[in-house]
Amino acid sequence: MAKRNNLLWLFAGVFWTVIVGGYAWYEIASNYSAVIEHARIEARSSYNKDLVYRRWAAGHGGVYAPATEKTPPNPFLKDIPERDIETPSGRLLTLINPAYMTRQVYALGKEQYGVRGHITSLNPIAPYNKADPWETTALQSLQNGKKSIETVALLEGEKHLRTMYPMWVEPTCLKCHRSQGYEVGDLRGGISVSVPIEPYLAIHNKDVENQVVYHSGVWALGLFGIFLARLTINRQFKQTERALQQ
Repeated sequence: MAKRNNLLWLFAGVFWTVIVGGYAWYEIASNYSAVIEHARIEARSSYNKDLVYRRWAAGHGGVYAPATEKTPPNPFLKDIPERDIETPSGRLLTLINPAYMTRQVYALGKEQYGVRGHITSLNPIAPYNKADPWETTALQSLQNGKKSIETVALLEGEKHLRTMYPMWVEPTCLKCHRSQGYEVGDLRGGISVSVPIEPYLAIHNKDVENQVVYHSGVWALGLFGIFLARLTINRQFKQTERALQQ
């Protein structure tokens, strides 16, 4: 009888541990999912913004900017009429097509905010648009029908949410890409956006510490309650046994 009684109390302790541990795991996992969701929203917002200003630039046939050391004439536009023009005062302007503009914006964004963007393709015109191994795999998945790709991966030793979204050929794209045989609606390539998640993880890790402390306290309090209940019930059993023996 005493052995069965002890097993029941042991089961109660184990059951309580599983309940508290499972809920703690759920809370921590939910918080981590929220971290990824925040990074996903940031990446998607960046992608949508990229598309808007690419379409704006493409809708104007590109924009002109002063030709400088940082913005030299684009050699891949050499066959475009009036790639370079001169103002009445003698200032040299060069045509900035959407891809050229986006690449410069991405470089500035990485420097100032840490978010990385890259226009890439399995068939790029410019070598700096060549896909890295992860991007190559992601682009192949897009070709196979995936709508977007995302993975948590290391970039230069720091965790990022790496995402890839499709880039479809639109009528304004044909000014530069008609010679490659593309038609409107074809998959031109993709826009890769990588968001650093270390700042989000720092908040998550702090929350994990708080969750561990809180649930450890609840677990210990519950075990203490089970222990007190065992003492009380065992005392009552003994009192009942003595009463029956008299």
